[in-house]
Amino acid sequence: MKKVIFLICSYVLLPLLGFGQVKIMVGSEHPTAKGELQNFLKKNGELLLVYKKRGAIILQKFDSKLNLASQDMYEGFVVPFEVQLLCELNGRSLLFYSYCFDEFKKDLVLAYREVDFYKGKFKGEEHPASARL
Repeated sequence: MKKVIFLICSYVLLPLLGFGQVKIMVGSEHPTAKGELQNFLKKNGELLLVYKKRGAIILQKFDSKLNLASQDMYEGFVVPFEVQLLCELNGRSLLFYSYCFDEFKKDLVLAYREVDFYKGKFKGEEHPASARL
């Protein structure tokens, strides 16, 4: 019985004493924006993240080695708004979002802005994608 207890203790305790301690490094740290992650777009190993933070949209661009290439915050959106979709359409990166003009949500507007994926910035101004509903 003593041999069985000794074997169990040796199998349980010996790995805990130093043999099982290994330091594993998965990747390096990178800064992220504080906000609701809404969408991301990936091309050629590069990554574009879109965050919504109160009345602003934050675009973060990471290169293929996951280093932060650019980060821009855009304000001036009609509040409240919701980010709907970030997509690639006919070679253009588009960010769709919706907003209301009144608190009863009767005048819902869907709009989009074109994003320069490689710079991580908006191109041009807002375009309404639909008439008011």
